[in-house]
Amino acid sequence: MLFPSPISKFNFKNHNFLIKRDDLISEDFSGNKARKFYYYFEYLKQNPQIKKIVSYGSNQSNAMYSLSVLSKIFNIELEFVSIEIVSVKGIVLESFS
Repeated sequence: MLFPSPISKFNFKNHNFLIKRDDLISEDFSGNKARKFYYYFEYLKQNPQIKKIVSYGSNQSNAMYSLSVLSKIFNIELEFVSIEIVSVKGIVLESFS
């Protein structure tokens, strides 16, 4: 894990840019979600007695993916609840899965 993510210098058409390289944090745990979950990463390192993470979100959530990677890194069980959105004859229904 590479925290904080490095900043690279980049020149394009004689303009200098600084680019925050969140893609270099980890192969599986990167991007803005990795920065958002950095607090939990540090907390879990300091609290090895934690054995399970429970969360709620969309079944297509990038945050859920990041949580799954975090739980894998620390060998912690992850349980998440998601809402499945179903459309029946143009009516949108929500059901818990």
